[in-house]
Parts: sequence; structure tokens; C-alpha cells
Amino acid sequence: MTTYELRATARELTQLHHRFAPLFGRKEAQAQSLVYLNGLLLASGRKSAEPMALAFGQADDEGISQNQVLALQRFLTYSPWSAQDVQREVQTVFAQRLVPSMLVAYVRAFAPKSAIAVKAEAAGDLDKRMRELQEQLDALKKQTKDGKQSAKP
Repeated sequence: MTTYELRATARELTQLHHRFAPLFGRKEAQAQSLVYLNGLLLASGRKSAEPMALAFGQADDEGISQNQVLALQRFLTYSPWSAQDVQREVQTVFAQRLVPSMLVAYVRAFAPKSAIAVKAEAAGDLDKRMRELQEQLDALKKQTKDGKQSAKP
């Protein structure tokens, strides 16, 4: 991954976080949610609150302190956020971002014909079916007409 790609990904992750942050309530909890997200994605080794807070927490006048660790632990333990709301937002993001690209990949992989070719083929099939139905209708008319003529004395 190039530096440009890494920066673009970091910007996109930050934008994604801004979309979810309001679901976590107060500004302090929103800030801790970003610390936690960074810790989950970027930290190596164990994913516990203390190493995450020390690596990704917001520094105060004394640097990153035990207060930052406690703040992250409180966020994880006591923050009143709805898992259902977060799940709904995840599903919305999935539908908006991933489904369209998955459909494009599916069409490219499994429908190699162009849309015009597919439409032309469908129109040809429809014309063929209409001709078959017309032939069947003509045959029925002829049978009915022949039956009426043979019924006369």
C-alpha cells in the first residue's frame, strides 16, 4: 500500500467513524469510540483496553495517562449505546457501499454479455414466442372452421 493509499484509507475510516459517532451519545464517548476503533484495527497483539488507550488515546498536559485508560474502560463497560442502532447503521453502510460494487462484480463475472446483447436476445425470444402463439391460434381457428363445415349436412 502506498502512502497516498494509506492516507486515503485513513480519511475514509475517519469519515466512517463520523457517521457512527453520534450513536455513542456524548462527545467523550464518541472520542473513546475512535480510540477503540483504532485499537481494534491497528494494534498488534492483545486487544485489551489499556494498550489501546496508551497507543491511541488523546494526550493531555501529562501525556497519555491512566485517566485515558480508565476513560476507555468506562466507555466499553458503561456507555449507553444501542447495539441495534449500530447494527442498523452497519447494514445501511453495507447496502450503500458494498452491495453496488458486489453487483457490478457479479454482472462482470457471470453475465459476460453486454446489456444490449441481452436485451436483443430477449426481444428475439419474445418475437419467436409470439410467432408460435400466432401459429397455434391460426391452427385452432382452422380446426374450428373445419369442424363447423363438416358438421353441416
